[in-house]
Amino acid sequence: MVAGGLRWMNGYALQTYVFADATRHGIPLGIWVAQRHGLSVALSIWTVVFELGFVTSLFIPWTVPYWMVAAILFHIGLYAVAGHVFTEHVVLLALLLVFGVPSERYAAVAGASARENTRRSTVRAAQ
Repeated sequence: MVAGGLRWMNGYALQTYVFADATRHGIPLGIWVAQRHGLSVALSIWTVVFELGFVTSLFIPWTVPYWMVAAILFHIGLYAVAGHVFTEHVVLLALLLVFGVPSERYAAVAGASARENTRRSTVRAAQ
């Protein structure tokens, strides 16, 4: 965004990169996508929204699983269209999604446990 600004979302940049990568790797889906300007504009806008919007997960915790699923699909899409391999990213995101992202229920339980432990330690200190 700093170098290209909003001009990056005109679709032509994405078409150029996808076409170059798809022809180099022999990916028919990428060539097809590169020939659809409207789709390239939509994907360019989605890319910017995704990359800039992911930070909201830091401030709105309940959105984390949705952003992680979007990230997994984003990286799979990059592989399917342009041949970019992000296997480690997809695996890490999937593992974090399954094992590492607490839901609101877990957060509520953890918060209750922390309050209970604080109350217990306060009672012990008073005795």
